[in-house]
Amino acid sequence: MSLTNEEGGTGLLQATSRFTVINDTCLTATTCPSSPSKYRTADGSCNSLSITNLGKANTDYRRLITPAYADGIQSPRVASDGSALPSARLVSVRVLGGAEKPTDATALALMQFGQLINHDFQSSTTFTFSNGTDISCCTSAGGSLDASQLHSACLPISVALNDKFFNPKNATTKISCMNFVRSIAGPRLDCSLGYADQLNQNTHWLDGSTVYGSNSATLATLRQYTGGLLKVTRDATNNRDLLPITSTCTTGACFYAGDSRATEQPQLTVMHTLWHREHNRVAKALSALNPTWSDETIFQEARRIVVAEMQHVAYDEFIPALLSPGIIAKYNLAPLASGFFTNYTGLTNGPISNEFATAGFRVGHSLVQGTVKLYSEDGTLLTSSYTMSDTFNDPSRIVNDKTYFDAVIRGLLTQLSASADHTIDESLWNKLFRAANATWGFDVAALNIQRGRDHGLPSYNTYRQLCGFNKATSFDALTNVTSSSDPIIKSDLSTIMGQVYGSVDDIDVFVGGLAEVPFPGAIAGPTMSCLIAEQFNKLKFSDRYFYELGGQPHSFTAAQLAEIKKASLARIFCDNSDGTVLSVQPNAFAVASATNPRVLCTNTASIPALDLSLWKNEVLF
Repeated sequence: MSLTNEEGGTGLLQATSRFTVINDTCLTATTCPSSPSKYRTADGSCNSLSITNLGKANTDYRRLITPAYADGIQSPRVASDGSALPSARLVSVRVLGGAEKPTDATALALMQFGQLINHDFQSSTTFTFSNGTDISCCTSAGGSLDASQLHSACLPISVALNDKFFNPKNATTKISCMNFVRSIAGPRLDCSLGYADQLNQNTHWLDGSTVYGSNSATLATLRQYTGGLLKVTRDATNNRDLLPITSTCTTGACFYAGDSRATEQPQLTVMHTLWHREHNRVAKALSALNPTWSDETIFQEARRIVVAEMQHVAYDEFIPALLSPGIIAKYNLAPLASGFFTNYTGLTNGPISNEFATAGFRVGHSLVQGTVKLYSEDGTLLTSSYTMSDTFNDPSRIVNDKTYFDAVIRGLLTQLSASADHTIDESLWNKLFRAANATWGFDVAALNIQRGRDHGLPSYNTYRQLCGFNKATSFDALTNVTSSSDPIIKSDLSTIMGQVYGSVDDIDVFVGGLAEVPFPGAIAGPTMSCLIAEQFNKLKFSDRYFYELGGQPHSFTAAQLAEIKKASLARIFCDNSDGTVLSVQPNAFAVASATNPRVLCTNTASIPALDLSLWKNEVLF
């Protein structure tokens, strides 16, 4: 078993001392224009005018709290008594297994938009050899290597010989090792030495980098350089545009986009394609309104609008589907009913927290449905529905089946999301990135647990306390209900955790967070809600280009902002499908109901469309 990282991407950075905590080479400050630019840079730099590398691609994550490295610098976390923590796979099998439960009314679109924006602002990178090849921490047959044979970046996950999934009774070859390579540490913004902070190779902002890339080189490969458009693969037979295909492609479906994970699974590929098409739709409209504009102007104005749409969908629709009204109010996440906000605060360290990237937002892995349902326009469930574990990194049906793309959209609108709980679907739990004809793949939960330890994340109890909740003093305290307290976690999981962990202070934050009882009116539990809300607060208040921010040279006009606030995921589906999605419920993150009925896409009273004429003769600088 081998895997470069838990998201299936390729290690793009070489494992050199330049990216280690003991590095004595500082980042050179990015030189920004003397006058603030109206447009974002491709790599996220120059967002802050005082710390020009803040939020730039290939800078480190910030920390909410000092990490719990065993040696205080970079050794993975150990148990509170100094002993080894239980195997991440053992914890996963004992605590996080079981059949997924659907939510009551949340559509699967929640999971898919969440994955898109997660890939927009974070991507940890693992070590590779200097020639770019992957490091193997297990034998080719899944056996364990002797310590003397392990690369220093290896942190393999042990698999029990009685693991009923990887080592069934009739197995002739036993698997004892799951490959795992440590994340690269990034250079600190202030050039200081200290504990390891891992590298984020994407921009730290919610800036559409899934569409446009996180550096100028990627952006250049995506642009047509005519009419402000992005490149496409034209399917003339079916009168549609698909994502561009690499020139070296041999399978007919080697799509590429702003993020290298675009073809990780078909629903994600569809979501990427929708926003890619939205850019070109907006660019064509702007070009028609402003025939004298250059390619560069059209491109940058379209990008500016599309990023604003994505931010509005995130804050106006996605966050209310995930977090409780109380948390949204506490962290000031709701868009204003009208006008601008002016509370830009900036930051002194990177916007994306290690805790959010490595634990909090990985709650989305529990939302995945392994059986992906496809629907016709009349609501009929199609027999061509599929199992996710059969389609990892294989978007070929998008190319070969003209009905498939829109059927996936209708599935995202119709199928219920799985609950955010301690259960994770089999497609990710045991079959992640399963190879063709293989029985098992990887365990995303075990990878997440191990990644948290690799990054030195303190225990679940530490983050409960950091978020202002009571610290559990025993395993029994996790579920006991008294007159003054509610259960922290679900069912009898405290007993199971007590059998797996040596102390309640050893519980991994990803494990404890998924096991929590959700807040009323929310999908996520208290600790995960805290980590997620804190992050979206920082993304809102520290982004100088945030769409609602006023008083800046690049701010939208009041009338333009009012149009941006008409954006919705429902309208993105309507405007950018293959043409057979004719009706959508206005709130695409909730399944259709009496209060959220399906309406025709032509019904702009229920699903408003942006009036781009407000960008005619836009004042440019």
